[in-house]
Amino acid sequence: MSPIKLEIKRFGYDPFLDFLKGICIILIILNHCIPSELRSQIFFPLWGSPAVPVFLIIQVFHFYKKGFNTTKPDYNKIWKRVVRPFIIVELIILAVLLYKESSNSTIPSLKEIVYMLTGGPGSYYPWIYVQFAVLLPLFRPIVKLQRVYILIAFILLSQIAEIVCALSAMPEWIYRLTLLRYVFLVYLGYLLATKGLILNRYTITLSVLSIASTILFAYIDMDYNPIFYNVDAWSTCHWICYFYIVFFMIIGLKVIYSYLGSFVFSTFVKQIGKYSYEIYLFQLLYFTCISEYLINVLSIANKTLITIILSTLLCIIPVLLYKRIKERLKKKQL
Repeated sequence: MSPIKLEIKRFGYDPFLDFLKGICIILIILNHCIPSELRSQIFFPLWGSPAVPVFLIIQVFHFYKKGFNTTKPDYNKIWKRVVRPFIIVELIILAVLLYKESSNSTIPSLKEIVYMLTGGPGSYYPWIYVQFAVLLPLFRPIVKLQRVYILIAFILLSQIAEIVCALSAMPEWIYRLTLLRYVFLVYLGYLLATKGLILNRYTITLSVLSIASTILFAYIDMDYNPIFYNVDAWSTCHWICYFYIVFFMIIGLKVIYSYLGSFVFSTFVKQIGKYSYEIYLFQLLYFTCISEYLINVLSIANKTLITIILSTLLCIIPVLLYKRIKERLKKKQL
């Protein structure tokens, strides 16, 4: 077969990235509102769970796309754009949790305090994002090696991280906040930023292997220690599972995007992707403080499909409306 190559613009705006982020934030919301048993039945670990790794690959792409020597993290931008809004939302969630626990006189454990300070489904992501931002410059000596040595180096780093986590029996509440399970994504983001993604017989073979590994980790209950550290919530977050995410999923979405063109659906998804982080923050608040109350009020607790659709729309539409109103008000002031 003739190789298929995907490249994303390294300079200027590439609308496909917003489309990609839009699809991924929808998948993240679905992951948080679809019951676990149903997720398993519809093979969600294969097509839905890679959403967070894709966001991290995009982060690596943005960091390395202009080269390795002059790029440095903009910590002020990270604080304003990522950390500060997250802290504000987490303080709101913490206040709600403390209010709910006000009748409980017991002193919360360290684990409970950490969960309170990182409330909401997927609330580990900003912590991982900041770790990536801090550590990506340290990977420069590796990504300057010959290409085959870069791959070997990241496989070794990722495998060492797996073994360390397994042998230390790292507690889940600590493991969820570390980037150890995502180290190999740096290599995939590097490929996207420098070489582009090439679909050929080698990358197809690696992708098929990673799909098989993903199915194994997600559906076969085995003891993988000490080679792989398996935690239920991140059972498919191993370096060997990540190849198909870039060579099948991202390339496949690029093909779909090219066919959609300027269709309404494509435009809507790009708008979602443009505000994906704001939607992410709002869904933290929704699933922690709003969803249970709303579902009970509407008496739809046993109506799975209605709950999924309603939760997805309520996590997205308010943010888009807020952004549209804000933009209109800003235009009027000019």
